[in-house]
Order: sequence, then C-alpha cells, then structure tokens
Amino acid sequence: MSSIQFLAEPFDLGSHSLIAHLEAMMARAFAGTSYSLIEHGKAVGELSAQIAEALDYPFASIDGIDLFRLAGRFHDIGKVLVEEKVRLSTQTFTPTDMVKMQAHPEFGARILEELGVSRFIVDAARYHHVRFSGGGYPRGFVSGNAIPFVARVVAVADYFIARTETRLHRDGASPLAVWKDLLELRGDWFDPEVVDAFARTTVFKNMLEGKPGRFVLKAPLKRSA
Repeated sequence: MSSIQFLAEPFDLGSHSLIAHLEAMMARAFAGTSYSLIEHGKAVGELSAQIAEALDYPFASIDGIDLFRLAGRFHDIGKVLVEEKVRLSTQTFTPTDMVKMQAHPEFGARILEELGVSRFIVDAARYHHVRFSGGGYPRGFVSGNAIPFVARVVAVADYFIARTETRLHRDGASPLAVWKDLLELRGDWFDPEVVDAFARTTVFKNMLEGKPGRFVLKAPLKRSA
C-alpha cells in the first residue's frame, strides 16, 4: 500500500491543489503543537531562492512559483512519516530516536515521487542532509558537486532557519552564532560557494542589522517567474 494512504484522505487534483494537499499533511503531522512545519518550509524556500539568486542561478517555475521556493517549502515533508512519538518529542532525541528522524529525507523523496513531483524538488528532499565532504544522511550517496545543486542550497538555508527557530525540544540560537557555525562547517558540511552566497542575501543583511521578521520576504526576486 502506498505510504501516502496512511497520511491523507484521497484527493481530487481537479479540486485541490497539490501544494494545499502537501501542506494539509504537514499541518496534521504537527497539529496541537507550537511548531509549524509549513512556516519552516516557507522560510527555507525563501532563503533558498535568495541564495540561488546570489549565485546567479537561472530561475524556472511551476505555475509561477520559483522551483527553489517549492524545493525549500517541501524539503522536510518526510517528517510526516516519522513515528509520532519521535516527531512530537519535546526532549532531546535519543540515539534510537535520531536514527528514526534521519529517515525523513528518504521518506520525503518517496512521498514526492509517488505524487509525480518534479525531480528538482525530490532531490532537495532526498539530499539536503548529505554533507558536502561526504557522510550525513541518508548514507551511501554522493558528495561535493555530485550532490544536486538544489540540495546544496537548501542544506544551507535549512541549517540557518532550523538553528535559529524554536523547536519543540529546544530554543533557537542567535543568528550570529549560527553564522559562525556555518563558517566553521564551510567546505565540510556545506558547499563553500553556497555559504558565501548566503552572505549576499537580504536575510543576511537583515540579520546583521538586527531587523525583526527577517524571514518574511515578500519582495519578488528580479528573475522570478
């Protein structure tokens, strides 16, 4: 039986958009908690698009929405398939729980593949925790420039957003502390060119100026469709 059937009622693409369907799955997975997987995804998508623009990457879109925004928006969709006890835990993960959580990239790729989503977006879900120098998870994949470009971009965006936001089991770190960590991990966990491009984004500028709401980015990118 398809894994999708465990999570959502059958839906008619003629009356419900795929985006709305995916976000309904995300909302149900964290219903009743203070954490929003939807808002996390939107923030990662916006930052991913800004990083890609800083790298002068040619933009493409689906129905007028930048692919980088969509890739970031649904990179963590696989968390809806992680065991509820782990997904909703308010405690630091045990080693066993961490192994279960680390299955979410492959879960996410499978969900998106079953729904016929673009390979570009599937790659972001599957590879965003693979380290640039090798390792990470899921293991046994690729490293360096062999990692799909979109996943290298989303990896940096996800790390920054995730570390600075409050989660069920921890408070967020300061943006400057996370930036320092990114610099230390540059070339190891993360593509150095992508880390450098992050420093040319509006998010980074707002972070340095201490502006609130730095992840609510409504201005269209100059190359957005």
